[in-house]
Amino acid sequence: MRGVLARVGGQLALGASSEPDVFEYEGITSNLLAGQRYTYASPDGREYVASVSSQLYIVLTAGVYLVTNHNQSATLLVQAVLGGATPALVAWLGGFAFSRRAGLAAGTLVARAQISRRAK
Repeated sequence: MRGVLARVGGQLALGASSEPDVFEYEGITSNLLAGQRYTYASPDGREYVASVSSQLYIVLTAGVYLVTNHNQSATLLVQAVLGGATPALVAWLGGFAFSRRAGLAAGTLVARAQISRRAK
Protein backbone atom coordinates (compact mmCIF):
# COMPACT_ATOMS: atom_id res chain seq x y z
CA MET A 1 0.00 0.00 0.00
CA ARG A 2 2.87 2.35 0.75
CA GLY A 3 4.24 1.68 -2.72
CA VAL A 4 0.96 2.71 -4.33
CA LEU A 5 0.72 5.86 -2.22
CA ALA A 6 4.33 6.76 -2.98
CA ARG A 7 3.72 6.32 -6.71
CA VAL A 8 0.55 8.42 -6.69
CA GLY A 9 2.31 11.09 -4.62
CA GLY A 10 5.21 11.12 -7.05
CA GLN A 11 2.86 11.41 -10.01
CA LEU A 12 1.12 14.36 -8.40
CA ALA A 13 4.36 16.06 -7.35
CA LEU A 14 5.90 15.68 -10.80
CA GLY A 15 2.76 16.74 -12.64
CA ALA A 16 2.54 13.49 -14.58
CA SER A 17 -1.20 13.76 -15.14
CA SER A 18 -1.09 17.33 -16.40
CA GLU A 19 1.79 16.89 -18.87
CA PRO A 20 2.36 13.19 -19.57
CA ASP A 21 5.28 12.31 -21.82
CA VAL A 22 3.58 9.44 -23.60
CA PHE A 23 3.28 10.39 -27.27
CA GLU A 24 4.14 6.89 -28.51
CA TYR A 25 1.76 4.99 -26.23
CA GLU A 26 -0.90 7.67 -26.63
CA GLY A 27 -0.71 7.48 -30.42
CA ILE A 28 -0.81 3.69 -30.57
CA THR A 29 -3.69 3.48 -28.10
CA SER A 30 -5.70 6.17 -29.88
CA ASN A 31 -5.14 4.46 -33.23
CA LEU A 32 -6.24 1.09 -31.86
CA LEU A 33 -9.40 2.57 -30.35
CA ALA A 34 -10.14 4.26 -33.69
CA GLY A 35 -9.83 0.91 -35.49
CA GLN A 36 -6.53 1.81 -37.14
CA ARG A 37 -3.19 0.05 -37.20
CA TYR A 38 -0.66 -0.45 -34.40
CA THR A 39 1.22 2.73 -35.35
CA TYR A 40 2.18 6.09 -33.91
CA ALA A 41 3.34 9.42 -35.26
CA SER A 42 6.69 10.55 -33.93
CA PRO A 43 7.45 14.17 -33.00
CA ASP A 44 9.13 14.58 -36.41
CA GLY A 45 5.77 13.81 -38.08
CA ARG A 46 6.62 10.38 -39.49
CA GLU A 47 4.34 7.42 -38.89
CA TYR A 48 5.96 4.32 -37.46
CA VAL A 49 4.71 0.80 -36.95
CA ALA A 50 5.15 0.07 -33.26
CA SER A 51 7.16 -3.11 -32.99
CA VAL A 52 9.05 -2.60 -29.75
CA SER A 53 6.38 -1.24 -27.43
CA SER A 54 4.85 -3.43 -24.76
CA GLN A 55 1.67 -4.88 -26.25
CA LEU A 56 0.17 -5.69 -22.85
CA TYR A 57 0.63 -2.11 -21.68
CA ILE A 58 -0.99 -0.76 -24.85
CA VAL A 59 -3.98 -3.08 -24.46
CA LEU A 60 -4.29 -2.16 -20.77
CA THR A 61 -4.14 1.55 -21.62
CA ALA A 62 -6.71 1.12 -24.38
CA GLY A 63 -9.03 -0.66 -21.93
CA VAL A 64 -8.68 2.09 -19.35
CA TYR A 65 -9.24 4.76 -22.00
CA LEU A 66 -12.29 2.93 -23.27
CA VAL A 67 -13.84 2.71 -19.80
CA THR A 68 -12.86 6.22 -18.64
CA ASN A 69 -13.37 8.20 -21.85
CA HIS A 70 -9.64 8.69 -22.53
CA ASN A 71 -8.64 9.74 -19.00
CA GLN A 72 -4.84 9.71 -18.57
CA SER A 73 -5.11 10.23 -14.80
CA ALA A 74 -7.01 6.94 -14.53
CA THR A 75 -4.22 5.23 -16.48
CA LEU A 76 -1.66 6.66 -14.06
CA LEU A 77 -3.69 5.34 -11.13
CA VAL A 78 -3.84 1.86 -12.66
CA GLN A 79 -0.07 2.02 -13.23
CA ALA A 80 0.48 2.99 -9.60
CA VAL A 81 -1.67 0.14 -8.31
CA LEU A 82 -0.09 -2.49 -10.56
CA GLY A 83 3.44 -1.21 -9.91
CA GLY A 84 2.87 -1.10 -6.18
CA ALA A 85 1.42 -4.61 -6.20
CA THR A 86 4.30 -6.13 -8.17
CA PRO A 87 6.63 -6.81 -5.18
CA ALA A 88 3.76 -8.44 -3.27
CA LEU A 89 2.89 -10.60 -6.27
CA VAL A 90 6.51 -11.65 -6.70
CA ALA A 91 6.74 -12.46 -2.98
CA TRP A 92 3.59 -14.57 -3.16
CA LEU A 93 4.75 -16.42 -6.29
CA GLY A 94 8.20 -17.03 -4.79
CA GLY A 95 6.63 -18.32 -1.59
CA PHE A 96 4.24 -20.54 -3.54
CA ALA A 97 6.91 -21.96 -5.85
CA PHE A 98 9.83 -22.23 -3.43
CA SER A 99 9.52 -21.18 0.20
CA ARG A 100 8.23 -18.28 2.26
CA ARG A 101 11.76 -17.09 2.84
CA ALA A 102 12.56 -17.16 -0.89
CA GLY A 103 9.33 -15.28 -1.63
CA LEU A 104 10.15 -12.54 0.87
CA ALA A 105 13.65 -12.20 -0.54
CA ALA A 106 12.35 -11.98 -4.11
CA GLY A 107 9.67 -9.43 -3.19
CA THR A 108 12.21 -7.32 -1.33
CA LEU A 109 14.62 -7.39 -4.27
CA VAL A 110 11.88 -6.31 -6.69
CA ALA A 111 10.81 -3.47 -4.39
CA ARG A 112 14.38 -2.26 -3.99
CA ALA A 113 15.03 -2.51 -7.73
CA GLN A 114 12.01 -0.31 -8.39
CA ILE A 115 13.27 2.28 -5.89
CA SER A 116 16.84 2.32 -7.22
CA ARG A 117 15.66 2.55 -10.83
CA ARG A 118 13.62 5.67 -10.02
CA ALA A 119 16.44 7.28 -8.03
CA LYS A 120 18.68 7.53 -11.11
